[in-house]
Amino acid sequence: MAGNPDFARLAETFGALGLTARTPDDLRGALDKAFAAGRPSLVHVPCELGVGASPWKYLMPKSDRS
Repeated sequence: MAGNPDFARLAETFGALGLTARTPDDLRGALDKAFAAGRPSLVHVPCELGVGASPWKYLMPKSDRS
């Protein structure tokens, strides 16, 4: 079988909380659960190969001053 493993399931085998987020709404919910879990957590966000998706526009939105 080629491809990536199920990273969320793999995290669970090591005692971490493993979550998968496929949409922005999924990601919001997964991050809420991860921060509230009180234990190591991994949020797997699958992306299409070669799309070049970057999280920076979401992590560092432009401020009103720019």
